[in-house]
Amino acid sequence: TLTVDGTTYDVPQGTEVSATDDDGVLQTLTIGSDTYTVPQGGEAGEKGSFTYGTNSMGLWRYVNDILLLEFVLANVTDGIDSTGTGIRLLDSDGNYWTKLDGKTLKSSISWVHDFGSSTYAAATANLQIAIFSDGLGNLSMPGGYCIPTGLTPFSANDTLQDIKGMPFMFLNVGLI
Repeated sequence: TLTVDGTTYDVPQGTEVSATDDDGVLQTLTIGSDTYTVPQGGEAGEKGSFTYGTNSMGLWRYVNDILLLEFVLANVTDGIDSTGTGIRLLDSDGNYWTKLDGKTLKSSISWVHDFGSSTYAAATANLQIAIFSDGLGNLSMPGGYCIPTGLTPFSANDTLQDIKGMPFMFLNVGLI
């Protein structure tokens, strides 16, 4: 479900959801074939950065009970799998962002993987972020990822490279 201004809407499983931004400010939210413009001038939310694994990093934004994460640098030595790797959330001043301490959030994601020889196919996974304290936690894909039968599984490092630059939404975060 997605709740906007107190009204809850059903978002069927498998529905594509995406967002656009302008310099880190959420502009539109697309659910299936419907695009919604996010009113500006109201609550701009909070934003910051995160480090992941050894050398990967990204940006986050929290607006209207929605947390968006996006990897901007996915180092080839880092990967994402069912075990996960350490993540640290920082606010815009570089301090630990502690508002998610003790929370576990889940989302579903999908992307297209290049299997080589002009073979592209969808991969899907559940994404989970669990923050323990001081903005430090774990980002993982519990259960790994799913690909069509007959295709060769790929590495956790390839997974992180595939999802770099994609925004991930965690809805109903519970901070407001």
